[in-house]
Amino acid sequence: MSNSTSFDPFGRTLRITATSVYAITILAGLLGNGIGLYIVLRKTGTKSVANMLIGNMALADLLTCLFAMPHAVVFLYVQNQWFGGIMGLITCKLNQFPFMLSIIASVLTIFVISVGRYFAVFHPLKGKFLRKPRLMTFFIWGVSVLITCPTVYPYQLYQRVSGGPFYCVVEWPGSLAPQTNEIQQIYYLLIFVVLYCVPLATTSIIYFAIGWRLWKRRVPGYELDANKEAAAKTKNKVIKMLVVIVVIFAICWAPVHIMHYYMSEPEWFTIPMWIKLLSFWVAHLNSAINPYIYIVFNDSFRKEFKDILSSCNMTKLWRRSSSYLTSTTAIKATGSTMSSTFKTSRKGLVRIMSRNHENAKEQIVNYGGTTEEPGVQLLERIVTSDNISEHEAEAATQSFL
Repeated sequence: MSNSTSFDPFGRTLRITATSVYAITILAGLLGNGIGLYIVLRKTGTKSVANMLIGNMALADLLTCLFAMPHAVVFLYVQNQWFGGIMGLITCKLNQFPFMLSIIASVLTIFVISVGRYFAVFHPLKGKFLRKPRLMTFFIWGVSVLITCPTVYPYQLYQRVSGGPFYCVVEWPGSLAPQTNEIQQIYYLLIFVVLYCVPLATTSIIYFAIGWRLWKRRVPGYELDANKEAAAKTKNKVIKMLVVIVVIFAICWAPVHIMHYYMSEPEWFTIPMWIKLLSFWVAHLNSAINPYIYIVFNDSFRKEFKDILSSCNMTKLWRRSSSYLTSTTAIKATGSTMSSTFKTSRKGLVRIMSRNHENAKEQIVNYGGTTEEPGVQLLERIVTSDNISEHEAEAATQSFL
C-alpha cells in the first residue's frame, strides 16, 4: 500500500463504480445473513449440525459485511491515511481483526462440519463431541480469536514528517522496509497454506470419500422404506450444500491469495488497479453469497425465509388467518352473530387441541403464520382457557380477525 495520498491511484470512475458495487454487496449480505442468523436462533434452533453451520457462517459473514466491506470502501477514498493518538494506534491494530476473525471462523466451521460428516458416515459411534453444536461453536470462535490475535502485531502508525498526517501501515518492529516485505510474503504464504490449501484439500478428500460411500450404498433393485428414503434425501441435500459452499469458497478466495503474494513483488505495480479491486471484492462477495446457498439447499431454512417475507404482506396474512378460522368453525358466517361463531369455533378447536395440542398449534402456524403472531396467541388462549369470559373471548376473536 502506498503511504502517499498526493495522487489518486483509483480514478473517479473506478472509485464510484467500486463503491456502488460494494454498496449492493453489503446490503445483500446484511439482509441474507441477518435473516439467516435470526432463523437459526429463533426458528429452527441450533440443535442440528447443519443449523450450527448456518449460524456460525452467518455470524462470520455478518462481521465481513459490517467491518471488512465498509473498510474497503473507505480505503478507496483515503487509502491508509489514519488519525493519531492512542485511539489511532488501537484502531489501526484492530482494523483487520474482525475481517481475519471472520475468515478463520468460516474456514474452521467448514472444516469441523466436514470432519463431523466423516465420522457420521464412517464411524457413527465415534466423534460424539462433533455432534454437540454449542461445544463446537465455542471451539470454533475460541480458536479463531487465538489465531487472529497475532495479526494485530505488525500494524503501526506512521508519520512521514512531524505534524503531518498519520498512516496505518504494516511494519514489523526492528525491520527495514525490504525485511518487512519478506516477512509479509512469508506471512501471507502461511495464511494461504493454513487457511486455504489444508482445509480445502481435507474437505475435498472427505466429501469425495462420503460421496463414494453413499454411491456404493445404492444397490440396484433395493428399495428403502419411505422414512429411510426421506432421511437419505435430506442427508444428500446437506452434503450437496456443504460441497457447494466449499467450491464457492475456493473460487472466491483464490484471487485474493494470489494478490497477497504479489504485494511484496515488483510485479504488484504492473497489475491494473481494477484487477486488484476485483480480486478483493470477489473474496468479500463470498460472505454475501453464502446465505442464499442455504435458501437453495436447505428446505427448513427456505421455508422459514419465505414465511418471514410473506409475513411482511399483512393482507396475505389476514386472508390466511381468516381462512383458518373459517375452516375450523362448523357454521357459515352469513346470518350468524360473532358470539355464536365464537362458541361453535371454540368447540371445534377444543376438540382438536384435546387430541394433540402440538399438532393443533402446527395447524395454526400453517394457516395463520407463526405462533409468535398476536392473532395466533389470542386464538390459542381462547381454546385452552376455561376461565375466559364470553366478552373477552369475543374481543379476542375480533382482534384475531
